[in-house]
Amino acid sequence: MFNPFKRWAQASASRVEPALAAAPALDVRNDTGAVTMVNYEELSDLLGTGTGLATVNPDQAMRTSAVYACVRLLGGAVASMRMEIYRRNGMARALADDHPLWWKFNEEPCAMMSAPMMWEYFVTSQCFFGDAFALLIRNARNPTIIDEIIPLDPRSVWVWLKDGRYYYVVSIPMTYGDEMIPVAFDQDDILHFTGPGFNPRTGRSMSVLKYAASRAVPIAQHAEELADKAFTKGNMSDIVLRFPKQLSKEQREDLRNYWVKKHGGLDNVGTPAILGEGGDVTQLRMTAVDAQLLESRSFQVIDIARAFGVPPFMIGETSKTTSWGSGVSEMGRGFVLYSVRPYLNRYEAEINRKTFRSARYYGEFDVTRLTRGDPAAEAAYYRQAVGGSQGPGWMSIDEVRSRFNMPPLGGACAGVYFPTAPASGDTGAADGNKGPAGGDPSPNPDTTDPEGIPE
Repeated sequence: MFNPFKRWAQASASRVEPALAAAPALDVRNDTGAVTMVNYEELSDLLGTGTGLATVNPDQAMRTSAVYACVRLLGGAVASMRMEIYRRNGMARALADDHPLWWKFNEEPCAMMSAPMMWEYFVTSQCFFGDAFALLIRNARNPTIIDEIIPLDPRSVWVWLKDGRYYYVVSIPMTYGDEMIPVAFDQDDILHFTGPGFNPRTGRSMSVLKYAASRAVPIAQHAEELADKAFTKGNMSDIVLRFPKQLSKEQREDLRNYWVKKHGGLDNVGTPAILGEGGDVTQLRMTAVDAQLLESRSFQVIDIARAFGVPPFMIGETSKTTSWGSGVSEMGRGFVLYSVRPYLNRYEAEINRKTFRSARYYGEFDVTRLTRGDPAAEAAYYRQAVGGSQGPGWMSIDEVRSRFNMPPLGGACAGVYFPTAPASGDTGAADGNKGPAGGDPSPNPDTTDPEGIPE
């Protein structure tokens, strides 16, 4: 079995062994001799929270539609963006789409997954475990070259702080069928994407599932179970059958079984009840509507959306009005700005400082795909951007075409329109430097030398 970790684990050992030599014991061995990574979060999962609500793990939480929708929406939004790589040139910048890391961040970070899969996994890891991790497989001959970016399971990573640097102990399989073996890596070889509530001492962040949504998700699941039971038995409330005469034990059992058989379940909804001997039916407790079950489930959707930082209307809760804007484009921009942008900021900062290691190159997500307005407003914006009769522009036609993945036209379309005042007695339009409208201005022989260079 191919192991992508093995060759880099050997090369990285010399960088971390001196620092880990004085480290305390990193593992707890059970009776079988297997290595078990133990931390407070794992212990709380075993013992519970002490609140009367069951601890919900990620697999159970994803069975709640609101949680699934929030994670899918956040992960899908990040995965749908391209991470562009730019090259600084003084105060300007230029796309560096020929940089080798562009392929890693946008197409294939490693052999086992595509880039959208990687970004969605990072978002899911942060939502459920607080942090996301990835191992940088550096080239053996040139460590500045990154061959692969391998996402890691946050549950297999242990963070240790020593002398102002983080070291990461990762439980990885060395060969097929063997137990997980802890391997230490220096902080320069691990991408660590943190979240809110990051603790520098422990090196871990707060999980949305275990903190902000620790009550909302179990309550939502209990409400779903209650609704399931109510509808499974035909929304029939608990009742009491009353008779004026005392019934024997056998009669009570027969009557109870008869009632459940004739009036329980979805197939018996609406079946009329027939009682003799002066029998009467009395409702024992409120119905699902009286208990406001539907209202409670709606509130849990809002509470879960609030915990994940997602506007409720984007996961299907439209019963309340929203202050995120009146149009789809305004709502989309608000979602990118307040929900997605914090993730992007953390990704960009961590990637720039550990992969490029220079101010010359940097990565930045292109959010224009998710923030575009309606076609009419967008056309008016770009018409103003290229300039014309309304004044100078600040974008060229080729720059506008690149936003829509269209090839450049070159020539006059590559310049930015900037008009100049007409000469005295000139009756023509103030074309001046026409840029995309009329090409470059003709040189003035009085102010230029034969080579066209201004004196």
